[in-house]
Amino acid sequence: MPGRVLKLSVLLNLVLLTVVAYQARRLQDHSRLSHPTSSSSTGDPISFSSPQPTLTTIAPPRLSPQTEAPAFNWSQVESSNYRTYIKNLRAIGCPEQTIRDIISADVAQNFSKQRAEIISARDHDFLYWRTQPPSPNQAAAFAQQKTAIDAQMQTTLSELLGPDATLVDTTPYWRASEIDHKLSFLSQDVRRQVETLDLRYQEVNSQIKSLTDWNPISNDPAELQAVLTSYAERKTQLALLLTPEQLKQYDMVTSFTGDNLRRRMARFDPTPEEFEMIFDTWRAHDENLAQLRANDQPDPGNAHVFEKIRSALGEDRFVQYRASW
Repeated sequence: MPGRVLKLSVLLNLVLLTVVAYQARRLQDHSRLSHPTSSSSTGDPISFSSPQPTLTTIAPPRLSPQTEAPAFNWSQVESSNYRTYIKNLRAIGCPEQTIRDIISADVAQNFSKQRAEIISARDHDFLYWRTQPPSPNQAAAFAQQKTAIDAQMQTTLSELLGPDATLVDTTPYWRASEIDHKLSFLSQDVRRQVETLDLRYQEVNSQIKSLTDWNPISNDPAELQAVLTSYAERKTQLALLLTPEQLKQYDMVTSFTGDNLRRRMARFDPTPEEFEMIFDTWRAHDENLAQLRANDQPDPGNAHVFEKIRSALGEDRFVQYRASW
């Protein structure tokens, strides 16, 4: 299905690798290849409020001549009907838990249009320097819509996988839809590449935030250095995708520093220039804190950060800024 998240594609390829390797080993033993029969129901296809897209075909990996199995096409398994898709996955011996992971991720992604619609309605005038939170009525309406969409998705999964189907944590999907809306200043192609990169480094971003908050994520110095290295790699790859101006705006929109500032300055109402200056100051401090914590060095405190902001804002605006913090 178009728009499938990276995790789904990786899962599908892993499943296919397992199946093909299994076939090769069985052929080498001159044994008959057997497939477990499907135990899924043959009821009507699940219907969605929006048209259900066609599953994306994934080309099977090529094995060496010594181990190459008979021709296998993923189109023999894929189907736009989820029940048929599940039946076919079971027929090729796909583990039940893997089937649940694939279908859960796919169904969650299938509701991306509904998520995008209500996020667009809530954040239609989003500007990275705007710090005013939504009104109580807006927040309540959004929460109600979000709950309804999540409930519909969980009902769909229960119908497909049974009443004991594990509930899906939809938080990452809502976050991805929110980021996608806020990155509308990028072309769709660049946006997809950036989002894929962000998904790959999602855990690293979380680890860097923990270090910035002075929360130890490990007592192993080598592991902490590996986190810093991965974070530097992410920044390098982003710089290859974006212009310096785009990279700056992307960071202000998506980073935990930017999110924190928009919450902290809800009553300050900064200009774009003021927000950018304050962001640059705190972002440098946050990244330095992660470095210091990973290298077991002392916390320098925040006084120098506020002093730099005072110098840039002037006394009157700085007083207003601190009063809103």
